Parts: sequence; structure tokens; C-alpha cells
Amino acid sequence: MSNLRARGGFTLVELIVTMAILGIILAMAVPNLQTFIDKNRVVGAAEAVYGQLQLARTEAIKQSANMVAVFTPTAPWCSGFSRDTGTVCDCTQAVGGANACTILGDGQTAVLQVVNASSFSGVTMLTGGPASIAFNGVRGTAGVGGTVILQSALGKQMGVTINVLGGVHVCSPTGSGSVGGYPAC
Repeated sequence: MSNLRARGGFTLVELIVTMAILGIILAMAVPNLQTFIDKNRVVGAAEAVYGQLQLARTEAIKQSANMVAVFTPTAPWCSGFSRDTGTVCDCTQAVGGANACTILGDGQTAVLQVVNASSFSGVTMLTGGPASIAFNGVRGTAGVGGTVILQSALGKQMGVTINVLGGVHVCSPTGSGSVGGYPAC
């Protein structure tokens, strides 16, 4: 009688075939993953600018004071807002800067209100949008409307549109750089 034991484990051939299949699957998934990450970066940047503009409008009404939002498309891009003092704030300055984009959070502490490129790698702000928009402290309306366009490294585009009634909306420009799931700008 033969005393054969069943052996567990994989043979070298089985391991090589499994690794080859895994390599093929990864090679097909990497480009889709890069596109997914690229799209999410530009969507995140647009949503951050959108949230900031909504906050600017809300603070204008809450404080009964005009708030001015600014957009600086030059690299590194930024946007910010502060109370209208007659001087437009500079979103490139930190708290304590002469024209930093801050509001008083508790009536005494300056809180920086800036969204910038450092949080969104590969995303740029295109020129041609408004340089600044003022929100009225009584009704929350905007002095002028406009659209700020953000673009990812792979060419995906998102817009943040402000209308004269103070409404802020996220949209995607039509064309090859459009992002699905958002209305057209």
C-alpha cells in the first residue's frame, strides 16, 4: 500500500498564470483609474469654490454687510472672500496680511476664507471669468454674474456660475472636456 499524502499549495505554473492574468487586469484598469482621479480633482475644486461662494452669500446676509469674492486665475490660482471695505482682498495672502481674505468668525478672530490650487493637484483656473463678485448684505444678490471655469490636467472642465440674483450653481461646459452628471454651463 502506497502512503501518498495530498499536498496543498500552488505549482509554479499556476502561480505564473495567475500573475499574468492579474497583470493584464491591472494594465486595463490603470488608465481608467487615472481618469477617475483626474475627474474627481476638478469636481472637488469646483465644489470647494461653490461652497465658498455659498458661504460668502450667507455671511453677507448674516452680517448685513457686503462680501466680495475674488478670483485669481494665475498660477497658483486661488479664490477668496472678505467683507467689503473698499479694498478687494488678496487670496494669495495668509491671515495677518494687509489685504488677506478673512472674515471675523466670532467677532474678534480673523478666519481665512480661501480655496487654492495647493489642495487640488493638476487643476487650473482658466482666465476669462469674473475678477470679483460682490454679494449684497441685505438680499444676498450679486452685483454681476459670471462663470469661473476650472480645468483638470487631462482636460476635464467644471464651472461655477453665479447669477445676478446671487444663485450659485456647479456646471460642466459642453464639449470633449465635459463631466457627466452636471448640467451644461
